[in-house]
Amino acid sequence: MSEKLPKPQIRDFPTTYVVGLERRFERETLVDIGRMWTALREVAGEIENPTGTAAFGISQMRDRQTLTLDYIAGVEVSDLDHVPEGLVGREIGGGQAAFFPLKLTGGPIGEVIGGAMGAIWRVWMPASGFEATADYDIERYDYRFNPKSLTGYIELVVPVKPRS
Repeated sequence: MSEKLPKPQIRDFPTTYVVGLERRFERETLVDIGRMWTALREVAGEIENPTGTAAFGISQMRDRQTLTLDYIAGVEVSDLDHVPEGLVGREIGGGQAAFFPLKLTGGPIGEVIGGAMGAIWRVWMPASGFEATADYDIERYDYRFNPKSLTGYIELVVPVKPRS
């Protein structure tokens, strides 16, 4: 992935509720994230109150040295009142965020997403005048993404505020 990123849009990121599957990954197992999305499709019928507008991949870095992270593959829901057993619910957003459009041209997409996230943190963030407001990064998949061909556009979302 090139260090060249499209300029992000800084805009409001409303409070959003997500229900899905969560698993810890390390450098050697990151290739298995795609399987989480397959597993999510198998349990999607159990998720109450889906809004049908977007799916989210939420990454929470645990150790940058070993590239250990917790990852949630989930769908947007209207509330977190009924999270089925075996799934997790998370509230994200509720402030400003940097939205980076990312074009995907087919699988595997993990390296493209990981490279773009790396560039966001190594290149864009230090020079941006912003700082992160959350300990997670977000992949937002909407109608512009084709999950069968792994093509189209997604948004990489980083909650931010102006650096003080």
